[in-house]
Amino acid sequence: MTTIVVSPSSRGSVTLKSNNPFDAPVIDPGLLRTDFDKLVMREAVKGASKFLRAPAWSGYVVHPAGALADAVDDASIDSYVANNAGTLFHPVGTSSMTPKGASNGVTNPDLSVKKVTGLRIVDVSVLPAHESFQPFVPSAHTQAPAYAIGERASDLIKHDYNV
Repeated sequence: MTTIVVSPSSRGSVTLKSNNPFDAPVIDPGLLRTDFDKLVMREAVKGASKFLRAPAWSGYVVHPAGALADAVDDASIDSYVANNAGTLFHPVGTSSMTPKGASNGVTNPDLSVKKVTGLRIVDVSVLPAHESFQPFVPSAHTQAPAYAIGERASDLIKHDYNV
C-alpha cells in the first residue's frame, strides 16, 4: 500500500545546472518541506496501518515489513516517512501560467512562453498559479488535465494558422 500527499503545500524547483543546453537540469522535488505535508504523511501512514489491521485482512497481511515495522509512534513514523518519501513522478507547475503581461510565471494563457517568440509549452507544467503564485496541483492523476491542455493548445494553434 502506498501513501501520498495528493495536494502538497511544499514546492520544489527546476533550475539550470549550467549554460550548456545538454546538461540535465537540477530537479529538486522539495518533498516534505512543510509541517503540513509531514503531518499529512504521518496520518496517512497511521490510517494505512489501521486499515491493514482490519479483520478482513487477517491471514493476508501478516505484519508490516522492513523499517515500517519499527514505526510505532509519531517520531518513528516521521523518521520512516523522511527516509522513504518519494514522488509519483507527476510534477506540475514548473512553467506556471500567469496573466499576459504579468512579470511572474513562465507562460501566458495562450501557452506561449513569455518574452519568447514562436514557442509554446503544452503539458501540465503550465498549470496556473493562484493568488499566492504557487502552482495549482490537481487532486487526481494528471492525465485528464494533460489532455485538456493538449486539446486547448490544438485549438489555439489551429486558430493561429486558420485551420
